[in-house]
Amino acid sequence: MTIRRRSLTRLTLLLSLVGAMLVVAAPASADNVTPVGPPIYFNGPTTFPANTAFHVEHGFVCTQGAAFQADCQYFGTGTFSLYLDGVLQPSTKIVTFVPDQYGVFGVLDEEWLTNFPNGLAGVHTLVGVWTLNHAPYATKSITINFS
Repeated sequence: MTIRRRSLTRLTLLLSLVGAMLVVAAPASADNVTPVGPPIYFNGPTTFPANTAFHVEHGFVCTQGAAFQADCQYFGTGTFSLYLDGVLQPSTKIVTFVPDQYGVFGVLDEEWLTNFPNGLAGVHTLVGVWTLNHAPYATKSITINFS
C-alpha cells in the first residue's frame, strides 16, 4: 500500500510539473507569428542592447498584376533559413497579401519570422540563407555585439 501511494504521489507530482511547463511555454509559442521588438536586418545594426527583444523576418515579395508576372513565377518555391552562430533557428512562415491603395494590385508577401523575445548577450553572427526553387539564391551575414 505504501509503495502504491508513493508511486501515485510521484505520478501526481510529475503530471503537475509537466502541466506547469506547458502553461509557462504557451505564451511564447502562441505569440510566434507576432514580431517582438525591433527588426534586425543584414545591413545593421552591428551593436544592439543586450537582453533586448528583437526579431528577424525575411523572405520573398511578389507584386501582383500582368506586368509583374515574371517576378512571381517562382513565388512559393522559396525558403529563408536563419542561423545563429551556425545553428539553424526555428521560424514561422507567414504569407500575407497587402493590397495597394487603389485595391487593383498589391503585394503578396512570404516571410519567415524568428523571434528572440529575451534578446542575446555577447557577440553573435546571424546568417540568412535564401533558396529559390530548391537552389541557393542568396546568403547574407552580420556579426552583432549585443552589449
